[in-house]
Amino acid sequence: MLTRDARAKERDTAKLAQATAKANLPQPMIIIQPRVAPLLPTKSNSTSVTRTGDSTVPGAAAKSPGTPVSAELRQPIEKNLKTAIESGLSANIETVYTRYEQDDQTKKYFKGIMDKADSVHVKSIVFRSSRQTGNAAQVLYRMTINVMTSASKQPQEVPSVWQADLVRDGPGAPWKIRQLTRRTLVS
Repeated sequence: MLTRDARAKERDTAKLAQATAKANLPQPMIIIQPRVAPLLPTKSNSTSVTRTGDSTVPGAAAKSPGTPVSAELRQPIEKNLKTAIESGLSANIETVYTRYEQDDQTKKYFKGIMDKADSVHVKSIVFRSSRQTGNAAQVLYRMTINVMTSASKQPQEVPSVWQADLVRDGPGAPWKIRQLTRRTLVS
């Protein structure tokens, strides 16, 4: 019986030596190359669309760095319209969008939000594309509004996609909103 135990110990010692020898071998290295986002177009009149959550453009859901929409085309939406919406007053929206009273669809949309809300905050505006021809331009953007009601006490996000038709009186003049059209929400 001693010989069986001695042989078992010998086998165990040999297996341990083999395992130790394998552990000292250099381990294969796996290198994972970081994903590189494609270059964004540099022309201000680009019609390419970056969708929120697009797997080829990391971080597209956040602020839109390198957006193809120029600062002067963003201004009537980012500053004027945003401030008017956050005021909660239809009269302020009409100040920046003069056709507001005649635009039943847009008026109904914002009235439905403002009538139910205790506070309205434009959480984000992500510009997708623009097209400019002379003193007229179209801008496509996604806007997310946080709405707080006394019933919920929790802000509720209301996302929407819009096309703004902009006009100006001449080169160098400020852009104004001529028409707002709500588009189908695409993530």
